[in-house]
Amino acid sequence: MQRKYRLGQIWTAWRVLLRLLMGFYWLYFSSQKWFDNSWVKPILEHAAASNPNPAYTALLTNLVIPNWLIITQIQTITEAMIGSLLLIGFLTRIAGTLGAILTINLAVCFLGLLNEPALVWFYVLSASSSMTVAVSDAGRIFGIDGMLTNKLHSAPS
Repeated sequence: MQRKYRLGQIWTAWRVLLRLLMGFYWLYFSSQKWFDNSWVKPILEHAAASNPNPAYTALLTNLVIPNWLIITQIQTITEAMIGSLLLIGFLTRIAGTLGAILTINLAVCFLGLLNEPALVWFYVLSASSSMTVAVSDAGRIFGIDGMLTNKLHSAPS
């Protein structure tokens, strides 16, 4: 019985740690574009030129690159929002799901540039970590989700 209790504590600590790590992860990548995002356009152009998916190449060429600045700003805000929500433990399932979707989208965007296994693993680990946070109850442990859940359950009917 005691061993089961310790495993439960380890699993609880891991969910909180993973949620916080993913929060800092998304804030870090958002911060890379806060003051200078001019480096994004050449990467998008290179991604469009090397992407093996013709439909995605057309999307990049006809929609994303002409509107790269606004799309980059939206992505930066989204990354900051995901990171902030994960750090405070609010709407963690939604934030984790958005993080996984954003990661998968980036992986497809840079498909032609993923010539090293380390880059592929970078996106796989990012998406799987975000989904792990999304499907667990990580926000209910030391997070706003938990405080709201406790208030809802303790409120008189």
